[in-house]
Amino acid sequence: TAAGTGSVKITSTAATADYGNIGSTIDLAHTNAQAVSADLANNATVKLSAAAGAGVTLASDASATGAETVNITAAVTQTAVVNADDFETINLLVDDGAATVSTITLADLDGSDAAGSTVVVTGTDNLVLTGGNSANLNASGLSGTLTATVATDLKTITGGTGNDTFYSVGHASKFIFDSVTDAANGDIILLDGLVVGTAATVNGSWAKITLAGAAGFSDYLEAATLADGSTDADVQYFAFDGNTYIVVDNSAGADFVAGTDTVIELVGVLDLSQSTLDAANGKITLDVDGI
Repeated sequence: TAAGTGSVKITSTAATADYGNIGSTIDLAHTNAQAVSADLANNATVKLSAAAGAGVTLASDASATGAETVNITAAVTQTAVVNADDFETINLLVDDGAATVSTITLADLDGSDAAGSTVVVTGTDNLVLTGGNSANLNASGLSGTLTATVATDLKTITGGTGNDTFYSVGHASKFIFDSVTDAANGDIILLDGLVVGTAATVNGSWAKITLAGAAGFSDYLEAATLADGSTDADVQYFAFDGNTYIVVDNSAGADFVAGTDTVIELVGVLDLSQSTLDAANGKITLDVDGI
């Protein structure tokens, strides 16, 4: 196959393989039960057309340059980890090739350069990303829906054009939180570790916190976590410095406990007063304009 045209289909591979000289699309159609590591050139294109039997590592041949890109087409669900090693940009096309909209699940897409990597998602199918570890996830080019579980290093999320679902987790500091850049009506926020009693309710009411003008970010967090949320969580929101924050208080004390309590940033000052808090299922369905 001429470089840059067609594809090379690989149905069986060794534990390590060097595909750095392949200029065409590399179609990984193997189902090996062993983990596979494939070395790739910068800007290589890889299609995952079969469910790998174990983890797949896509490693950069030029890891020292600091500006590598890999293009991945997810054509089928992957239950094993897909590790993009030393690629700073991961372009992910979600497309099974069918005329109808399908749902493709990636159990774990791990950018090894997680602190500085970006996953850019495009395609017409729905994507369920149950583990996504990179600094940024941008699915603005996805016309299907995005369901994303936020991992340790993933801080900034941009959803697709459909109604998206974000599962945010607690972090080690109250100043580290996940940021949704394009929250829209119908998007869903799944609340990490929401504590509910037998009545499946939360303390207080779903209401906006407003403090005096001199109040800082920590003051708002403390105000949102004054109640004892250890039996029935307290869920409130506030606007600060041009953005909106949802706080989940799962702890007993009258202050924010990092790792137990959760804060989620929604970019922009949004009116969440008509959003729906479903305590029994641990989720908020967003209405961002109060209508």
